[in-house]
Amino acid sequence: MIAPHYVLGGKKMKEEEVVSTRL
Repeated sequence: MIAPHYVLGGKKMKEEEVVSTRL
C-alpha cells in the first residue's frame, strides 16, 4: 500500500526518494 504522501506529482516515489523530498 502506498500512502498519499508517497505519491507526488502523480509519480510513485520510493521511501528513499520520499525522505529526500521531505528534507
